Amino acid sequence: MEFSGSPEELALRACEWFEWLLTLPIERWEWLDDGELVFREWFFPPTGETLYHLSYSGRPCPARPRDRVVLIRGSRN
Repeated sequence: MEFSGSPEELALRACEWFEWLLTLPIERWEWLDDGELVFREWFFPPTGETLYHLSYSGRPCPARPRDRVVLIRGSRN
């Protein structure tokens, strides 16, 4: 990103950029075993990156498709 202008114009651009960031989606993926939560992963679809993961079972993420996807923030446009 590259902008030039007065401090006021640059501040406005920065605000617009932060507001845009806040519209991007974050998903929480969950894996269940017998109805019990065993693994969660917070995922950033625009980049394909995992933001954080948490094992409730002490084991790595199950090697199967996730059981539930919850949109935490943003939209899936």
